[in-house]
Amino acid sequence: MADKLYSRWRIKLPNFRELKSVKAVLLIMFFSIVVSVGMFLKSAYPIFKSSCETAAASKGNKIINDEVYKVMQNYTYNDLITIDKDINREN
Repeated sequence: MADKLYSRWRIKLPNFRELKSVKAVLLIMFFSIVVSVGMFLKSAYPIFKSSCETAAASKGNKIINDEVYKVMQNYTYNDLITIDKDINREN
């Protein structure tokens, strides 16, 4: 017992050299596809997130601009701006 400090269960993988079958090839292909898809999604998530945020902001600005344009068709420049002149000032 003194010579055994740490022990853990070992993960037992099939011996692929002995399993020369379609099952072994499919298993290897499945794990490689899962790992590659996982790595792609982890690296692509920030790109997708920023793209979605940019698209949402763009659509929001377009909606606001369209509504402002509809409301402002009922008004003219003189309705919005009033110029008052000071009678005490010469220019």
